[in-house]
Amino acid sequence: VFLWDEERQSFRTAQVYGVPQPVAADLLAQHFDEGSFPLLDRARSEARPVTATITALETATRTPGDDLVPERFVSRFGSSAQPGPRILIAAPLATKAGVLGALLVEEAEMSGGSPERRTEIITGIADQAASAVQSDQLQQELAKAARMDQELELAREIQQSLMPTQLPALPGWELAGVCRPAQQVGGDFYDVFELPGQRIGFVIGDVADKGIPAALFMALTRALVRAVAAEVSSPAAVLARVNELMTPDAKRGMFVTAIYGVISPETHHLTYANAGHNLPALRRARTGAVGWMPKGGLALGVLPNLSLVEHTLDLEPGDALVLYTDGITETYSGDQDEFFGSPRLLAAIEATGGSTASALLAAIERAAADFAGDTPPHDDLTLLVLHRTGDATPSAT
Repeated sequence: VFLWDEERQSFRTAQVYGVPQPVAADLLAQHFDEGSFPLLDRARSEARPVTATITALETATRTPGDDLVPERFVSRFGSSAQPGPRILIAAPLATKAGVLGALLVEEAEMSGGSPERRTEIITGIADQAASAVQSDQLQQELAKAARMDQELELAREIQQSLMPTQLPALPGWELAGVCRPAQQVGGDFYDVFELPGQRIGFVIGDVADKGIPAALFMALTRALVRAVAAEVSSPAAVLARVNELMTPDAKRGMFVTAIYGVISPETHHLTYANAGHNLPALRRARTGAVGWMPKGGLALGVLPNLSLVEHTLDLEPGDALVLYTDGITETYSGDQDEFFGSPRLLAAIEATGGSTASALLAAIERAAADFAGDTPPHDDLTLLVLHRTGDATPSAT
């Protein structure tokens, strides 16, 4: 029984019957590339039984039928129990989905019964074998899919464990964040963590990929940011160092956009640097105005020697800084055939007035979800809201 390997474009031997064990073991190790075994090729391409008569093994003269069978097969695997020519019949393993391979039968030229009847019997056996092969392949695919689901679920659990479950408490501030992957795992992330000197570090990032590769790169970025931030105080210098460490390993054009910043509890100043990420939105409580912060620099993992500009904000009570990934602005509505976009994001922020960080985050999520309607998300969605409360009671979500 020969099965067709679509990836390798060759026949591989799946089962052998009626030959000595050493010969069977040798045959099971063989592959026949397309064109090297014309008899099998014709049975597969024509989807019908094909017959070839080959000369006896000890005969040096080749006949036309020998051209359908490679010499290495005739000399090593052909039967020599009886002298004279042999008949090889290749019957396709045909299913509704296509031809899976071929059943190759060798018999003596003088076997009893009519050739038509023998071919009919062999075709019936091949049909049964094809059903068995198809069933086995389906079971293997189901088992593989189940293993993949288990691996993805484990990857999802690991990734979720990297997301903050409880944000650090900081007097005078309320922090709220959320990350919702479009698939089981994704490339978006956010993190908020304590730094020396009672400062708070925060980061949001978006890997330019999806699935497990993006999740792995996300985990690398998060770990690097935390490690470097513990030793370096400047946000721009932190991202530059992270870029220096990750760029040599950024394969296949993978990169990550990120914003990293630090909140000082004594001054309530917020200093950050932007590496190619979406522009943060700033809401001023005194005027009610909502606007964009300055454009950032190059993303991480693209080029070495990254140079970024730092921005320092003096947030007054009621002010809020909204960080997000493009899963928000690129939320798509199939009914309206357009994206949520930056103007709608600003409108959602402005409509919340002086709301808390958690209320502001929920309002943005609700606005995007209402806009999308029944259209499923195509990208990860992440939000991080930093709200200056002005009082001494810390709050985090």
